[in-house]
Amino acid sequence: MIQSWARTPAALLVLLLFYSFFLWKFSIPMTGDQKVYLTVAMEMREKGEWLIPHLFGKPNFLKPPLQYWCTILGWNVFGFGLFGALIPSVIAMIAAGFLVKRISNSKTWIPCVFFGSTLASMTYGTTAQMEIWIVLFYLLSWHLILSDKPGLALTVVGIMSWIKGPLYSVLWGLGWILHEVVSGRWQGLYSWKTISRVTFGCAVGLSWFFLAGLKFPDEVLGVFLKRENIEKLNTPLGSPTGLWFEFLVTLWPLLPWLMISLLCRENRRRIAGKGSFYLCFALFPALFFTFFPYRVGTYLYILTPLMIWWMSERPVSPQAGGLRVVLTLVVFTAALLALFLVRLSLGHWISPLLAVFALASTAFWVFAHLRLNSSLVGLASLLLVSAVRLGGVELGSRDLEGLRIASGEGSTPIAYLMEGEDIWHEVGLVSSALGRRISLLREQGEIQPFLKSGGKMILAEEQLGLGEGLICRDWSRLKRRMKFPLRELIVEGLDYNLPKLHRTFRICWLPET
Repeated sequence: MIQSWARTPAALLVLLLFYSFFLWKFSIPMTGDQKVYLTVAMEMREKGEWLIPHLFGKPNFLKPPLQYWCTILGWNVFGFGLFGALIPSVIAMIAAGFLVKRISNSKTWIPCVFFGSTLASMTYGTTAQMEIWIVLFYLLSWHLILSDKPGLALTVVGIMSWIKGPLYSVLWGLGWILHEVVSGRWQGLYSWKTISRVTFGCAVGLSWFFLAGLKFPDEVLGVFLKRENIEKLNTPLGSPTGLWFEFLVTLWPLLPWLMISLLCRENRRRIAGKGSFYLCFALFPALFFTFFPYRVGTYLYILTPLMIWWMSERPVSPQAGGLRVVLTLVVFTAALLALFLVRLSLGHWISPLLAVFALASTAFWVFAHLRLNSSLVGLASLLLVSAVRLGGVELGSRDLEGLRIASGEGSTPIAYLMEGEDIWHEVGLVSSALGRRISLLREQGEIQPFLKSGGKMILAEEQLGLGEGLICRDWSRLKRRMKFPLRELIVEGLDYNLPKLHRTFRICWLPET
């Protein structure tokens, strides 16, 4: 039974259960941008504003609003909190996995399970990020094209522009044109029906930008177009080699299975048979983000489905010499991972119970590869990425414990003092984690009136002097600005209690009179 679980639709329920468990406590951001997005969505919800995103009380055009709408919808359905904020991304990840399965024409649900069992899908499928929505709409558009529904596909492509902008829609359009050419249907591109469909899709895609531009033309042009797009052309960030290496890392723990699949001659023939579609799907995103100066690993997540399609469901007679090399690498990687997990446990980053769970999952992962069983590999990989997420749950709970204790009952007003408008401020993330709104005070003159109303202030290290004469409780937490600094922590040391890894906040309130 354990070997056939991924061959039925029950795999969708398993994914939902795995990713929903403790989702309401996953407050350690694996990616940094969700801090901004949660704050924007929170302000839009409070204002009852659906068209124009807002940040710190002012219109904000860093990104279009579709992902914010999904977060707001999650809050409206499940209540204000982390679960409501993140469950839409979980659903989007499972839906994207479903489309990976449909496009592959697989008779089993293993492609769906594989998609949900990568480190990338765990990251973007459990954060209030836009990447998972881009992949979902990109896959849906291709699925509709392959189902001979070009009109609906082009409409979906238009809506995709409301996620991060028109770029991905343009890249999809170039791939679609290439697909029509290599399929021998290039003459249909000039028909009035196709032109009208493209025109309608463009109108849908540009509609939000047009409406927003009517109200705030300078902001739309100055922030979204100039700052978020043009200026990034002059901001080198990383190298092509680093970009692709980071992408391969995000395929863990399925990367060895990809190598095994490519060692199978039958699988290589299957890939070659669909080579034209794979080329059209991936060529333009791969080229653009490789040569685009602003190289960020998240951009290549759109190519993850391609890697899943390259993995055979059950490799048949892979080349013996290469297989021995890969299996040796699997065992060696597992040994390194086991040592790392023990060190994390000794350094008080994760609990011994979680370390045992992760070690058992690692052993199962090795066993699954030695058996060359795709269902077992999918389950073992899902267990491993779940262990990573549970580690984040433990760290997040510990990180906010001091605030939860000091903040008191849910009716107590809480506020940060923010003297500058730092877009990476955590007010949205921390508010969601606590399940109640934390206010932002802009000036020191607002402190006393807020405290006299019965509120409690959160002061950062550079603001601690403002707590004189107040009752205060220290709140120590990990230093970070954008996302969880895993790489830095590995380099600098793995002891959670190292003082240099922590930053002190202080929660203060007026003494009772």
